[in-house]
Amino acid sequence: MNRFTLFSLLIISLVTHSTFSQTIKATLVDQTSKEPIPFATISLNQESWMISSEQGKFDFHINGETSEQDSIYIRSLGYEEKVIAVSNFTDSIIKLQPQDIILSEVVLLNNSYTAEQIMEKVLDSLQENYQANYTSQRVFYRDSDINKLNNSKVDVKQSTIEEFDQHFADKIIEEIPNSFPYHRELLADLYLKSTVTGVEELKMDPIKACQLYDKNNEFSSDKMEDKLQSLLRKHIKRNSYFVIKSGLIGAKTEEIDSSFFDHKVDSLVSAKDSLEKQKKSKEHFNSSLRSGITDFLNSNFLDPESDLDVIHRQNKYKYSLEGLTNLDNALVYKVTFEPKRGDYSGILYINTEDFGIMRIDYHNVEPLRKIRLFGISYRHNLREGTYLYKRNTNGTYSIKFQEENNSIVFGIERPLKIIEKNKHVKGRRKQNQVRLGVDFKIQNSQKKTLVVFESSPLTQESFGQIDGKNNIEPAYLPKYDPAFWEGYNILAPNQAITEFKSLEQ
Repeated sequence: MNRFTLFSLLIISLVTHSTFSQTIKATLVDQTSKEPIPFATISLNQESWMISSEQGKFDFHINGETSEQDSIYIRSLGYEEKVIAVSNFTDSIIKLQPQDIILSEVVLLNNSYTAEQIMEKVLDSLQENYQANYTSQRVFYRDSDINKLNNSKVDVKQSTIEEFDQHFADKIIEEIPNSFPYHRELLADLYLKSTVTGVEELKMDPIKACQLYDKNNEFSSDKMEDKLQSLLRKHIKRNSYFVIKSGLIGAKTEEIDSSFFDHKVDSLVSAKDSLEKQKKSKEHFNSSLRSGITDFLNSNFLDPESDLDVIHRQNKYKYSLEGLTNLDNALVYKVTFEPKRGDYSGILYINTEDFGIMRIDYHNVEPLRKIRLFGISYRHNLREGTYLYKRNTNGTYSIKFQEENNSIVFGIERPLKIIEKNKHVKGRRKQNQVRLGVDFKIQNSQKKTLVVFESSPLTQESFGQIDGKNNIEPAYLPKYDPAFWEGYNILAPNQAITEFKSLEQ
């Protein structure tokens, strides 16, 4: 094959790629306020779709050749629908025109209902609107887990160990990072066996996945112990070991042997052990994703036992009908709810035809749980989220977008005692000790997001034939890399992800 032929093939391949692959990027903003518009639905010819991010951004990757008739449809609650031909799509900023909510026009309907009557019909229609089925879904899932030290104080009250003074305690605190962010992302095909109340069985076929975190800054007991041992090796060199005891309760006792203080490493992890550890880590990543997505899908209002009880325990809430509006070309009731004895307030958007819930926005009004016992505190301060549902051709509803934020504060304020024992003294009698006062507060923030791009029905037989045990090795990203998801449809990253980078970066 001569050079001219090779050059021609290269040009043809490049032209073909540009013809059959296209990415549309834009940010949606309010035409009046210029504020970003989150959770808008962007679809190609009203078929495949995606959701705009919190900042109103979206990247829509189109595989296949487009024609003059192909259009992008943009719909968002409270805004007029916008249709743009793919061939004319050039704007990076798209302005949507606000659409006034239709108030006091219930006369448009055959019946006039109060908010309470609408909610009763919602409950009566759950079985019909959310039926048991088997489905195949192409999804993108992202979760973030960020631990942040809001308070970290160690007060050395008494010490008979010369090296272990307040300066050393402060040095330990300085070595602890203030924040421990962890993000993971997954593009996968899910195969679901669903009941009316939620997902009964989930099988997963991963396509691509990644983890964003700092390997040198992991928030785990092993990593924290490694840091502590490193400090002890550096500052306290004794032929003894230490026992740590905490508080008034007979809690687990930790022993730190001075053999860890030697700079020499006595043994190396074998290659076999290393591979086994990687295998277990991979299996844990995939099993954790399966269970995490299943639990997330089941945390909605469909289950009578759900904590989000605004549908099944209507006596705990006060409902108000605010009027009508349009959502995904459907006329919907806008019903607000606030607690009488419940935990949440928010808004429900309910289809006027079949009383199916098409969207719910919710947030807690008081801390959901508060515990304080023996110096240990736990406070679940925040739970808020948004669910968007799609009405299928058979009249039933399925989730197309789900996002939830949780914030929990853990605290420990109690005494801590470190006892030194000599390895070469008969009976290992107590030698020295340090009495400390420990005051730590850690805020754990969790965010989960699921976008369903495509959904199609499955038969029971085809579902049974799916293995669903496929695993994937996630890519480790020490900092955000926009090229990692190039060519794939995902939810645009939020600010916490785009700004993430490990300390070494």
